Amino acid sequence: MSVERVTNYVDKLEPYLTPDSGNFDDVRPALMSLVLPYEVDPWRYFHTVKHLEEKLEFLVAHAEEFDHPRVVFGASPGHDTLYYPWLYNPQLGVKGINEAQSSEMTQRLFTPHFKLWEVSKMGQFIEVTAHHPSDLGNTDLGYFLDSDMRIIGAPPERFEEYEGQTSSEFTWLGTVARKQYLMGRLAFFASVKGKLIYNTDAGRDLYQAQADTNITDMTARHTAELERL
Repeated sequence: MSVERVTNYVDKLEPYLTPDSGNFDDVRPALMSLVLPYEVDPWRYFHTVKHLEEKLEFLVAHAEEFDHPRVVFGASPGHDTLYYPWLYNPQLGVKGINEAQSSEMTQRLFTPHFKLWEVSKMGQFIEVTAHHPSDLGNTDLGYFLDSDMRIIGAPPERFEEYEGQTSSEFTWLGTVARKQYLMGRLAFFASVKGKLIYNTDAGRDLYQAQADTNITDMTARHTAELERL
């Protein structure tokens, strides 16, 4: 576990997430509680602080476009604070349970530090990630969702790394078989193939074309592997 990496990430939030008290140190313990699981949970290979940093890079680049930056920057670390990949298995979990639990924890930790409507909106943003709409335009929620989907349009080397990491998460300790994982990934790729994945102009300009290529290439590879199993 890298506490230093967690601390460095939390420090980067200070310009965008100053609490009502005006003292960032007041909200620091809540942020540490949200972010530490990204480095502590042994089943995390992709959903680590590196993923948070990649999302943050996109959000910071477009922060001037946000109507309510504290909502966006508060929801981002809270999004996957509780993440149990096996709960995405229809036989083991309930759709949206990870997002609902992360939303609840984020709201509970942030309620003493931000306006109630902001905290409520953070929770709403987190829960929307259970189905990821892509027709929201250049809105706060649109930017928030695009930061999370940025990885789909990453350069080929990073996207391949992400696929391997995602597989490791879902198949951790045999909770999901490789064949079942491949079928799930192919279903996901089929659901977004040929469609706009991103909400914002920036997301579409930066990532859509590469996302289309990544999806096509990985679909072919997963299909070939599945046929061999």
